[in-house]
Amino acid sequence: MGTYMASAGVDSTAMIWSCKNTFVEMGKTEMEMRWCALKSLRGHFSEISDVAWSRDEKYLVTASIDNSSILWNVEKSQQLQRFEGHKNYVSGVTVDPFFKYIITQSTDKTVKVMKNTESKTNVKFYLKNNIYKRRCLLDEEQKVAVFDKDDEDANDLSVYDSLEMQKEKKLTVFSHRMFLDDTEVFSFSRRLEFSPDGSFFIVPCGVYQTGPEKKDVFYVSYGFIRNNISEPAFVLPSAGTCPLVIRFHPGLFERKEKDEPFVDLPYIMVFAIATQDQIIVYTTRSQEPYAIIGNIHYAELTDLSWSNDKLLASSRDGFVTLVSFDDQDLGTVLTKENIPDNVSHLFEYLDLESWKTKNNLNGEKNADIEQKVIQPTFTSRKNKVQ
Repeated sequence: MGTYMASAGVDSTAMIWSCKNTFVEMGKTEMEMRWCALKSLRGHFSEISDVAWSRDEKYLVTASIDNSSILWNVEKSQQLQRFEGHKNYVSGVTVDPFFKYIITQSTDKTVKVMKNTESKTNVKFYLKNNIYKRRCLLDEEQKVAVFDKDDEDANDLSVYDSLEMQKEKKLTVFSHRMFLDDTEVFSFSRRLEFSPDGSFFIVPCGVYQTGPEKKDVFYVSYGFIRNNISEPAFVLPSAGTCPLVIRFHPGLFERKEKDEPFVDLPYIMVFAIATQDQIIVYTTRSQEPYAIIGNIHYAELTDLSWSNDKLLASSRDGFVTLVSFDDQDLGTVLTKENIPDNVSHLFEYLDLESWKTKNNLNGEKNADIEQKVIQPTFTSRKNKVQ
């Protein structure tokens, strides 16, 4: 969506590339667009497993199997901050479009949320939350209690700690881990991602337990709303193998009157989840998958990427699959003029001339913009697997 590209690999170096117009040959007037190496970022001690850009392309975060991640100032090729809280490989990283959060996922069964101090003098993140355990309520049959969406307790997390409420409803509190380690799912791909409007993020490689018995276990992806990262807001089950990669379509789609999305926002978003052997495409219109694509590779899927109405999937077998959707299959993509004002600055790239000016996100401070972000509501109970 911008002017730079980042690549990284086993040499522990991240390369920054710039797209430029260059002459095809000496003395010729014909020009072509070509990616040229611009900078190299060295700071990790082992291979890099994932990278994530800030929306304004000023910062890059790299994750590595040296158990750390690094925040870089790309313009100065400067290491701003190293995050070393994980006890095993850091397999995935995502950056909040508002640059308030950086979230990393590791094979140590934890997800760490770092929050920006919002300092006016320098960028500095501190550990906000360590996501590793899910709490739920069990009924008399030792099954997860499912609340009706109109129940007063459905959105009141104090019910977990209220002994009187638990006794009255004959409920007990049950906790279980949320994510899988590398002994259960051997893969370097654990790629979580923020939604393009920054309202929520989805984490793969999750495990959902319906009761104390370990046999009642399902592979899932967990969704978290940005203003409540302590408990998952929704759960997306994965049939068969474990989900590894989350990738959102970069655009927003028109919401129609008949739509009753489980993410209650004035627009629709589209995202894809790659499991070890399938691609599951979702829209926020429904928690039911829009499409399931399988039997396309001989080995495990490793990453996904969107390009307009096309989805690319890479695999350890060395091949890339291109999945194409017909016009209007996913819906009508909103133009910048039709995107709500409070998030329109995140989509400046839709207006090419405006994006080229690099006007510091319309001149507003990220902290001020953060106050305007739409806070979505979810129509489904967070601990209900359908």
